[in-house]
Amino acid sequence: MKKLLITYRMNNKTENTENCFELSMLDNIADDLLDKGTESEFVNPTPNGYLYSLLQKISRLQGYPSFEFCTAEEIEN
Repeated sequence: MKKLLITYRMNNKTENTENCFELSMLDNIADDLLDKGTESEFVNPTPNGYLYSLLQKISRLQGYPSFEFCTAEEIEN
């Protein structure tokens, strides 16, 4: 397992904001995010878009209908 700092941007009709959180994940998924960034299948609406789905739900919980993945950075323990 690797721990990543995930940064994402959200917006609605009146404001834009950026947020981040730490997330532990399987090495193969973390490596894909670190290598491919916004081109990773895990941050796009694909069958393996696990992080895309998570960010979509988090953004909607915070009142933002629109979001985009920005970066993933590995956190060294």
